[in-house]
Formats: sequence, structure tokens, C-alpha cells
Amino acid sequence: MWTRSRARSTPRLPENLRSRSFWIVAGLTAAAAALRFATLGTQAYHHDEIVTASRVLRGDFFHAMEAVGFSESAPPLYYALAWAWTQLTGTGEAGLRSLSALAGVATVPVAYLLGAELRGRRAGLLAAALVAVNPMLLWYSQEARGYALLVLLTALAALFFVRALRSPADVPQVEDPYGPRSRGTSGRLDVVMWGVFSALALATHYFAVFPVALEAAWLLWRRRRAALSGVSIVALAGLALAPLAIHQMSLGHAEWIGDRSLGHRLWEVGVTFVVGETGDIVSRPETVLPAIVPLLAALAALALLGLRGDRDERRAGGLVLVVAAATVAVPLALAVLAPGKDYVIARNLIPALVPLLVAVAIGLTLRRARRRGDQHQPAGRAPARLGGGRGAPRRAGKAARDGALDAGRRLPALVPLDRLFSGPALRRLLLERARGRLRLRRPGAARSAGVARAALSPARALPGRSPARDPLRAARPGPGAPAPAARAQSGARVRL
Repeated sequence: MWTRSRARSTPRLPENLRSRSFWIVAGLTAAAAALRFATLGTQAYHHDEIVTASRVLRGDFFHAMEAVGFSESAPPLYYALAWAWTQLTGTGEAGLRSLSALAGVATVPVAYLLGAELRGRRAGLLAAALVAVNPMLLWYSQEARGYALLVLLTALAALFFVRALRSPADVPQVEDPYGPRSRGTSGRLDVVMWGVFSALALATHYFAVFPVALEAAWLLWRRRRAALSGVSIVALAGLALAPLAIHQMSLGHAEWIGDRSLGHRLWEVGVTFVVGETGDIVSRPETVLPAIVPLLAALAALALLGLRGDRDERRAGGLVLVVAAATVAVPLALAVLAPGKDYVIARNLIPALVPLLVAVAIGLTLRRARRRGDQHQPAGRAPARLGGGRGAPRRAGKAARDGALDAGRRLPALVPLDRLFSGPALRRLLLERARGRLRLRRPGAARSAGVARAALSPARALPGRSPARDPLRAARPGPGAPAPAARAQSGARVRL
């Protein structure tokens, strides 16, 4: 898990663990590339892509920037990059779309870093896998528009936002997903990088303002003056883009979005986020049935996060969920309060998708759920009860699990044998495994070893066996220990 420690020296991760994480991420990235590039030029351009290829990019660079002002409702960064890219690849379907495909592939390791920053490698790897195969991200990675670039830049901004929130006291030594690395004495670089990627996201799509505004307010609240450098970069970018945004809004290119009901578009957002574009954009009826199972699985993961996650897991998942909620809730509120500013549509809300997938990954990798799975016992076997009776301290159970249980080599310490052996077959099996491995301990031996402080219940004969014939009761005492009969007469309790 990617954690920051106050200790001066962080133990280096095992080489196999670091290399395994690296190769898993590399494999997921390669799989994402295969999914995106395999069918890149199969389909012809649709309407929006035709505008990009034939109206914006048909002339020189200055013509492209001028065309953005009168034919588009988005900032110019993607079109500037696309113009430079098509000088090498041409304006064919595969050549122009390959820029978006590269952005979509690059989002996979960024999702891993974001998940690992929040809750460790398990969450990071699962987040990268979800991003690699998500149908909506796959769709817009094969479209000659700026949405894949928007997802990449907002994910990078979220990554450095999370890093910038760290307390300066925790910064000097940190263990990253590929091993320990040293950082400076402050988070100024993270704040600056957040500001740079946030400004680039604003220059790609105006809807980036919603997560960026929330992150800026959060950083100003937590980091105070240390956040001013990054926030200043974002403010300057916003001021530079404001005249173009006002001009494009006056042309009304996006007013068609409000022609459909808001409720229908919200339902379409949920379906599109899990199964990709299946509705009006492909001129086909919406396919709702394939979205039911993924939606229920995502909701179950988020419910697990809220109900079963510990405090740190809920805070980590809540952080990205708040960012995703702001990306959706603020434009929704604007659409309700100002109907003329209704631009709620699935692809405009796509910056919320990566944070949502990271939150789902955290919900599916909860530590408590893994512990319960590890401690699960097969049906028919009575669980071993640790400690003596009602007065045994609660910490004895944890101590026995951590130190006394040695699977396959000895019986659990401080376990009442009459409760452990619940059946004849199981009793014979455990007696055979225990033969020659048991010894009686002196009173206080377990206490002195620090294993646990709970005493056993008074020994009782097993059903159908006399104490004299029971091999467990006839076990040889340890050196210097009194005979079992003498101990029983003195009232001392026998410890295993």
C-alpha cells in the first residue's frame, strides 16, 4: 500500500512484489491498447467527427483555431494537438482517432496510481483493470473528439490533488507503488502539477471546471497559502478562456441538449457509464438490460464501502466520490435552476467516471472483507474458541490469532479441547496430528510469553473416554512441572 510514514527509513519492498505490480499494470495497459487500436478505423466518422476532420482540421493551424471559435462549443487544446498529430498521421479514421486512443491507454496507469495512492496496490490494480475495459472509456478512446484527453487530464489532476492534500509532516519519506522514493520537504510540486493539469483540462473541455473548482476550494481550505501557486495557474487559465467560452455560448451550438427531458438524460448517464454509448449517438434504441448487472455490482461495492469499510477506507473512497458527485451535481443544479444553461449529457459528465471506478475498486478490496474471507471455516467444523470463559479479556482472541495459531504444526493455544473436538472422526484426526506435539505448560507460561492472558476452562473427560486412557490427558508434563494428577488436586488449571 502506498503510504507515507514519519519514519526516516522505510523498508524496501520485496523485489518480486514491486516487479509483479509493475508487470500487472503493464499487462493491463497492453490489453487496453489492444482493445482501443484493434478496431480503430473500422467504423466511419459520425457527425461530430466529420466536423473535427473536415471543418476544423482542413487548413493550417490558424484556420483550425479560428474554426474552433465559430463551429465548436469546446476550448481549443484538443484541436491544436489534433492538428499537429494529423500532420504525421493524416485525417483518416485511424490516424485522427489514434490521438484519443493514446490518451485512453495512458489513463490506465494513472488510474492505478490514483487507487494506489488512496488505498494501496490492490485498489490500484483493480481500478486500472476497470478503466482498461470500461465500455464508455473504450468508446471515446476511439472517437476523434477531446473526451479521452479530458478523462486523462482530469485523472492526472485528481492524482496530484490527492498527493497535495498530504500533510507536510508526512512528506519526507514515502513508499510509492514501485518502491520507496524520496520527496522534498513540502508538497509544493504536487500543488503546481495539480494546477498545470487542471488548467490543461479546462483548455480541453469546459465541464472540467466542476471537479477543478471543488479541488481548488479543498486545497485552499487544507493547505492555505501553500495552495496559492496551483490555484493561481488555474485562475489564469480560466480568465484566458472566459472570452472564448462566452462567445461560443452565444452561438447556441449546445442548446439541442435541453430538447430531451432531464430525467431521461440522467438515466442515460447511468446506462452509458457502464455499457457505453447505445442510444441517440449511434441512432439505435437504448439497450438497458446489459447495464443492470454492472450497475447493481457498482452500487453493491459502494454500499460495502460505506457499511463495511474502516475509517481510512471510507475517507479514501469518500474523497473521490465527492469529486465525482461535484462533477454531476453542480451542472444538474444549474440545469434545474437555469433551464437555458442545461448541458447535462453523458459525455459531458465523463470526468466523473474515473473517480467513480476508483471508489468501486476501493469498495471491492476492503481489508475487513479480506480478513473475513481468510478466517472463514468450512461447514461442519466447530470454530475454536479462544480464552476461558466470560471473563476472558477480548485481546486474548487477537493474541491467539496473531501468535498462538500455527496452522498445521501445533494445536491452537488456550483452546478448550472439549469444545474443539466436536465429532469422533474429527477428534481422531486431530488427536493423530497432536500426538507427540502437546505438552503441559506451567501456570503462567503463556502469560510470560505474552501470547494471551485467558485461562482454560477446567479440563473434562471427552465423551466415551476415561481420563486415564485419553492421550491428551496422559501427555507427558514439561520439565519441572508437577504431575497432572497433583495439579488437578491442587485446583490449578492446565494450559496447552
